[in-house]
Amino acid sequence: MKTKMKISFLVLAFGVSCSCSAFALPNITVLATGGTIAGSGESPVKASYTPGTIKIDQLVSLVPQIKQIANVKGE
Repeated sequence: MKTKMKISFLVLAFGVSCSCSAFALPNITVLATGGTIAGSGESPVKASYTPGTIKIDQLVSLVPQIKQIANVKGE
């Protein structure tokens, strides 16, 4: 009986520890260096653009689902 109780306790403790770690999202820092991905153009049909005009926070906010995967901040 004591062995069953110990095994049950270990299984329960393992389950609780796994479920707690599932809530901890990784922290990700995106380093913004400007350039093409942060560029903006006058029109989608014109070839010219100005690099580095879109801020990193704005780029990250364009992917709202990312908050379900990680804690993301930009620098």
